[in-house]
Amino acid sequence: MISYEYQVNKLERLEQRIEELASADRYQEKVKMLSCLLGVKTYTALSVIVETGDFKRFEKASKYAAYLGLVPGEHYRAKNEREYMIARISLDLLQIKE
Repeated sequence: MISYEYQVNKLERLEQRIEELASADRYQEKVKMLSCLLGVKTYTALSVIVETGDFKRFEKASKYAAYLGLVPGEHYRAKNEREYMIARISLDLLQIKE
């Protein structure tokens, strides 16, 4: 059976490797920009960058939102009142919480 200490050390090594990858020239600037968003840290930023690839392939934010599975929705209430919401059907990788 693998010990708790072994697992903790392995996790620390993986976290260190993720930090190394994020600081590489290829990802550094994008990770820095995404990390400015509240709740986005290195792991999430790097995951978004790797999963998305080239952000320039999306003409506008709505196209990127559609790619992520974020779709606008409408719900009608009594007296024709409208409620607007976001239905979230996003990629599993982008749902990781730090």
